[in-house]
Amino acid sequence: MCIMHFAFKVAAITCYMLMNFFVKNLILTYIVVLILVIMDFWTVKNVTGRKLVGLRWWSVIKEDGTEEWMFESE
Repeated sequence: MCIMHFAFKVAAITCYMLMNFFVKNLILTYIVVLILVIMDFWTVKNVTGRKLVGLRWWSVIKEDGTEEWMFESE
């Protein structure tokens, strides 16, 4: 779990640094790094957050349009 927690962070930083030297396409670099950061956020929120510390969170939209954040800890 800890390896997964850091893998996407390291991959995003590495791709950002290396793609600028080898690919020279700023848009492609941006898209790849953005996808890796999104995957990192999902992994931290849904997988490692739940398995390592027992934390779950989500938002609920009420009928009046307000948003309420729900937190759960084991």
